[in-house]
Amino acid sequence: MDSTETKLAILQSHVPDSSPDQLLDILVSCDGDVDLALSLLGVRKRKSAGEGAGLGHQTTLRKFLKTESNSDQLERALSRKGQTVHLYDPKDVEALLPCTLHLNILPPKLADDLLKFLLKDSEGWAQNRFHMFDRACASGHTTAVYTSSESVRESGASYNGAVSKTIRPFDDTMKQSRDIVEKVVNREIKRRGLAKYQYPGPWSSDVAVCNRYNGGGDSVGYHSDQMTHIGPHSVIASLSLGPTREFRLKHRHHRDRAPVSIHVPHNSMVIMHAGCQEEYKHSLIPTARPLSPHPISGVTRLNVTYRMYLDDFKIDKVPKCDCNRVMILRTTVDPSMNYKYIWQCGDSYQGGQGCSKLIYPKFSENDTPKSPDHHTTPPIKLSPVKSPD
Repeated sequence: MDSTETKLAILQSHVPDSSPDQLLDILVSCDGDVDLALSLLGVRKRKSAGEGAGLGHQTTLRKFLKTESNSDQLERALSRKGQTVHLYDPKDVEALLPCTLHLNILPPKLADDLLKFLLKDSEGWAQNRFHMFDRACASGHTTAVYTSSESVRESGASYNGAVSKTIRPFDDTMKQSRDIVEKVVNREIKRRGLAKYQYPGPWSSDVAVCNRYNGGGDSVGYHSDQMTHIGPHSVIASLSLGPTREFRLKHRHHRDRAPVSIHVPHNSMVIMHAGCQEEYKHSLIPTARPLSPHPISGVTRLNVTYRMYLDDFKIDKVPKCDCNRVMILRTTVDPSMNYKYIWQCGDSYQGGQGCSKLIYPKFSENDTPKSPDHHTTPPIKLSPVKSPD
């Protein structure tokens, strides 16, 4: 019987553009069956009468479905209720989700230096603690908030109704990485156009929420990121460092759609574009399968989510509920399946009874939010794209 290394070498010879981590994930999902793995990758034997007939190369779902239209691909892939769609190729990700995948986003040395810094600094991170249904809960990973903004460090930031002032400063590697991320995000926003209510100026990140996952058992459940400080139709850039993991998304309102897993290797970035938080929940799923260790971090994955805190949504401007807690901005769904923005009490997440205060904000397309306090670049002029009211 061939060893795992031999099987991976066979797969690599036919799909040289795929990483070993991605191929190992596919091989494990096929119970070590190389032929089945090649079939899932779309590799087919070429028709030839000669003895040396080989196998054709197939590296992406997009190529495998090249005879179908994009709408047919989307409908066929997402209609398989209960069957997860696995994506590895950036063009497949963009075809199915309000996301873009970017591989090898940072220069290799910078990616390694950032990983080394976060590995050391994350030794002091803590789990998120909150209450749900009168039970005390803790996140399945550790986390910390970093910022380059002095005003954010002084005033703090809120999550689940609680205000935290334990915010760390960006180091040089985070700043250098942020500068590269900003260029890519702004290029993508300009290419895709603006959504309704989306901030129209250049995207710049002054805050990063960082997460550490110590092996395949560490995870985070399905959730949509709260929009309390980032506003409606926000953009979040999620940078992955360390071993490959599955970043899985499912539609919040159409539960008959199949979940979609993006396999995110070291030094890759998923941009969750405008509408992703409103329409999807995302997670990092746990896995019992052995992870392919990274040379620096082993099986530990670090994640940096760069965000743009808008001045109009800074903590001193966010509404407070009757419990005197900072309210949470999120969305709810009306009977016609359109999402509505809502400010909601967060006291129950902190073990309190909560109050019934709700605020339905009236965002205007013409009254765009102000940019972060450090931003002086004039807005990009783009035509807004219609989205649900």
